[in-house]
Amino acid sequence: MVSYSEYKKPIRVFVSYSYEDKEIADKIFHKLKERKKFYINNFFEISIGDTFDKTLKQDITSNDFILLLITKNFVESPWIKNEFTDNFLQELDYRDITLIPIVMNKTPIPEIFSKYQYFSFSNKFENQIDALITQIENIPDIDFSKLTPQTFEKLIFDLLRKLKFKEIQKENRGYDRNFDIIAEYRYKDPFGKDIYESWLIEIKYYSEDRVRLETIDNFRRHLWELRELDVKYKGLLITNGKLSSTILNKIDHYNERGEITLKLIDGTELKRLLLKNDSLIKKYFDNMVRS
Repeated sequence: MVSYSEYKKPIRVFVSYSYEDKEIADKIFHKLKERKKFYINNFFEISIGDTFDKTLKQDITSNDFILLLITKNFVESPWIKNEFTDNFLQELDYRDITLIPIVMNKTPIPEIFSKYQYFSFSNKFENQIDALITQIENIPDIDFSKLTPQTFEKLIFDLLRKLKFKEIQKENRGYDRNFDIIAEYRYKDPFGKDIYESWLIEIKYYSEDRVRLETIDNFRRHLWELRELDVKYKGLLITNGKLSSTILNKIDHYNERGEITLKLIDGTELKRLLLKNDSLIKKYFDNMVRS
């Protein structure tokens, strides 16, 4: 038996950056090369006029990770608006490719990447990139199929606490509810006022790795019924499965119409969240084995 963390398949990484940031990108490249677990497929320098041709797109989508170096130069490039479309990002999720934005010097993150967990680095970022690379090395250890539904639920409870949710309570299943957890999230607005959000959270563990459309419809229906009763909850569905384009489009449609607020975290996004919480990776996945 070989431990899963010692499995020899290289981790394929693609690094994308603006040509003006080559010096920073080179540092990332050398940090990756120092480790034996990575295969650096390519560096892609973004220049004016660059587009995704078929070969380049195949090159990008053959990787496990895409590191996106977000700087002022990157944000100002017209390339980002033309090539990083919603459809392309959905394809990355569908292929279980983890995109990690690396934000340099507090550069405002473009709206299209706002849903992603990102890493914020300063100019002296050698230690920070070392830490990120170590966390990326842990990602292949995350195999949700090795968990039971009960263990998966415990993992999500722990993650919600790490994400600063408060008053996390498990719903009594004696009632016919379409959610598992009630929780609160608190933050301050720009003027220092405390804001309290109430969330209904549904946890779905799928052995077949696909989220069912009926799950979304049932959850949406319950949120809508509460809204009609003037009870304002936000909805959060967390799953190990993958989201089809049909489901993603339907959720966008609901949110855009203001019918409900429903956020989904699928298996790929869940791995991204765990990148920032490596203690949970050690707690739930360190003892896995691969035959």
